[in-house]
Amino acid sequence: MGLLDDILKAFDRWDEGKRMRATPDRVDALEKRVADLEEKLGDEWPPDICKFCGERAARLNYSSANDKGKVVQRWRCGSCNSEEVRIV
Repeated sequence: MGLLDDILKAFDRWDEGKRMRATPDRVDALEKRVADLEEKLGDEWPPDICKFCGERAARLNYSSANDKGKVVQRWRCGSCNSEEVRIV
């Protein structure tokens, strides 16, 4: 195993080699973070995500209450300029 050990030692002296050997641990950590975030969100989307382009650029443009006690909101995306009407 002397040759293999020498190759691994040389690989570890290379910065990219160190990063590549650490990749499995980094991927595991990232998967855990994503799972935690998905659990926090549940099936809800944050209100500022545009349903058309997916960017977090939607802003509340207009809001008013109707006669039935519901609030009508118009959200406009700063990225794709799409508009969505939400009734809450």
